[in-house]
Amino acid sequence: MTILPVILILSVQNSKIPDVYYEEVSLHYYDGAYMTATVNVGKQFAGRPVQVTSIYKSGYPTQQTWNVSATPVDSNGSTTIWAYGSNYVSAHVMNVLVRCETDPT
Repeated sequence: MTILPVILILSVQNSKIPDVYYEEVSLHYYDGAYMTATVNVGKQFAGRPVQVTSIYKSGYPTQQTWNVSATPVDSNGSTTIWAYGSNYVSAHVMNVLVRCETDPT
């Protein structure tokens, strides 16, 4: 008999857990100052901000990158990620972690 209330409490608590999108994405050369990628995170994230974190790997232009940012998710579920730096060349590739979540309220 005491198990039933615990299950009900967990059910109510789990209804507040947000949907989360988390993926490693490759940015590609745009020009000497920018690298970019567009990724579809899902329409359920429309209007939500996107968290982007650069990843250090040997050969990546991480040290010449000053900023990595992303646009809010559009109505189609897409976000565009931009890395800003200097001296990028067409052979450069850099990965970032992309994270987005729905509003848990």
